[in-house]
Amino acid sequence: MNLDFSNINVLLVGDFMLDHYLYGVSNRQSPENPVPVICPTKEDFFAGGAGNVAMNVVSLGGKVVPVGIIGNDFNGKILLNILEKSGINKDFLLETDTYRTTTKKRIFSNDHPIARIDHEDIVDNSILINDMFQKIKSSISDIDVLIISDYNKGVIDERFSQLLIDLCNENKIPIIVDPKKLDFKIYKNATIITPNFLEIQNVLKIFTNFDSISSSCHSLIEKLNIDALAVTRSADGISLIKNNKIFSVNGKKIKNPDVTGGGDTAISALALSCW
Repeated sequence: MNLDFSNINVLLVGDFMLDHYLYGVSNRQSPENPVPVICPTKEDFFAGGAGNVAMNVVSLGGKVVPVGIIGNDFNGKILLNILEKSGINKDFLLETDTYRTTTKKRIFSNDHPIARIDHEDIVDNSILINDMFQKIKSSISDIDVLIISDYNKGVIDERFSQLLIDLCNENKIPIIVDPKKLDFKIYKNATIITPNFLEIQNVLKIFTNFDSISSSCHSLIEKLNIDALAVTRSADGISLIKNNKIFSVNGKKIKNPDVTGGGDTAISALALSCW
């Protein structure tokens, strides 16, 4: 297997977010309400959502062209700075005054998570379709693989998804989709869709073990006219369902795993490996 991804150009379209971590210590309760009084000790900011996918692609040695919408606000500037420091081109990222940058703020007290605060707006993707699609189309010859990173924040809908998928199929470019919607028809004719186990259970409406849903997965592949499903299964690893067969890689057991962004890592590695 070729593990040199330096010449692979990934077109990444999706919902870009900022992950904000606030750490603090607490040794008393508030007299106003039964909640801890936290004295902040550290703050961290990371690219989240499709931004985390971009960071993973670059960390694996590939090149990425990110396409999405970021608010023209303080959090948006932080996110753009994180991406720029990793050498990621921001020319296809639209900054807008209309929406806030999607931000997930996680608060920790004495190393334990106690709250998450989400700032988000569901965006109107027409500005992407109108302003960016022709630009994507004109540079498609430079692209080796498309990742659609759908976090259900408005960038990916059926029209935009099918425009991207049709364009890449016409140019024989593989399309890898990380889905969030329960109706997979908007990803029809993609190459591989990568739901996690809970997501595929919800899509199929079958809430049993993985072996019991495999036949329904085969039917879904035919219905959507895709090549395969790659189902991430947390500690149980990942299973590729293709040509009425299942190929599984077991998970490696580690102590105190941090599974945040695991799907982003999986789709990044898969996209770089499949072209």
